Amino acid sequence: MVFACLGQGLNAAEKNFSVFFSKKDAPGQSRSELIFLDENGLAVVVTEATVNFRSGRYDGKPVTLIAHDPVSRLTLIRVPLAPGSQTKPVELGSSLGLPNGSALYLGIEGDTSLSRLVSRESQYKDNPLPLELIRLHHQPEQKPFLGHPIFDSAGRLVAINYRKAPEFGNGSFAFPVEALQRVQGATVVDGVVQRSWFGVELLASDPFAVVQGVRQASPAAKAGLMKGDILLQIGPRQVKRYSDAIDAFFYLREDEPANVRFLRGTEELELVVVPELVPAVAPTSEATAKEGGV
Repeated sequence: MVFACLGQGLNAAEKNFSVFFSKKDAPGQSRSELIFLDENGLAVVVTEATVNFRSGRYDGKPVTLIAHDPVSRLTLIRVPLAPGSQTKPVELGSSLGLPNGSALYLGIEGDTSLSRLVSRESQYKDNPLPLELIRLHHQPEQKPFLGHPIFDSAGRLVAINYRKAPEFGNGSFAFPVEALQRVQGATVVDGVVQRSWFGVELLASDPFAVVQGVRQASPAAKAGLMKGDILLQIGPRQVKRYSDAIDAFFYLREDEPANVRFLRGTEELELVVVPELVPAVAPTSEATAKEGGV
């Protein structure tokens, strides 16, 4: 099996395959593996919350920040290249159709490349996550690093490794490739991805995604959503509970219509919401993935 990952083996700790970031409030550095996305040095890395995402260095030289998403912490950069040199991009796949138990690969030589998709997690220790993560299990001897690529059997990128999940064996959490695709092409201001606004209030404590309020003049209000509506689907994503709705909202883009299916009393209805950029001045709850508005 051949993977187009530009030498990104699990043991590729050499500086040539990594980007280093300075920590904000402490000495030292954090390292992320990188995944090239085009032939001209465009790459994605994962930046931890403790680092200055503008401080990246590749092969000892500063990188160019393209876009940093503060929700997922996926960061697009462009690395400096020698004259005439190119980078080999990965082919992007899809994680959406992968069932639990799917065979995935770390892109290294030998049988230990094999990993398994265990589940999709929208909560961690009873707290909702800002987007759904993929839980993976790996061979005992493998410890995939921050930013390591995860491939399907065709060698296409389907996930990006995030952090350890040691509660049940040798596991880790990974971002689905769709999160990367959300960051690509996003509206960016001063290097930071801007979020889209839907305009409803939800409660994490509710057993399902019931609209507790609709912001005045918001996209949801303009479309006709009302307090008490129970969300069933947002765009292509099914919604059963609060955390599902938060995950679906993450993928919405401003000015791209999204079909929303919901219950109003006993009637199942569908309408189209056109998200907008988050207003420059919005209530605190509008920008949070906890109890409040999205």
